Amino acid sequence: MKCPHCNHEFPLTWKRYWQSPTGRHVCPSCLQQSRFRLTVVSWLRMFVGISFGGIPFGWLFHIWFGGQWWLAGWTLGGLLTGIPIDKYIDERLRKLEKCETDNAA
Repeated sequence: MKCPHCNHEFPLTWKRYWQSPTGRHVCPSCLQQSRFRLTVVSWLRMFVGISFGGIPFGWLFHIWFGGQWWLAGWTLGGLLTGIPIDKYIDERLRKLEKCETDNAA
């Protein structure tokens, strides 16, 4: 990832990924806050990443357990595949932007 304030490049580690569930990150060099913008494309990428594992797991849980277990399978499969795919996309394809500040007083 590249800081939009100082152009310092830093990796998106698992620790940073879990500490910023909303996509806000702090540059280790300049300590300025930046964020990932949520766009339609980013939501679509997340949906595809979750469905990539969710649909097969949901189908298998429905066959094995029947009833409404497909939802548990879809959730489990979505988490197992969606989280690593989302981290990869955040690290490689998305760009950080400067955060708006509330200094207009």
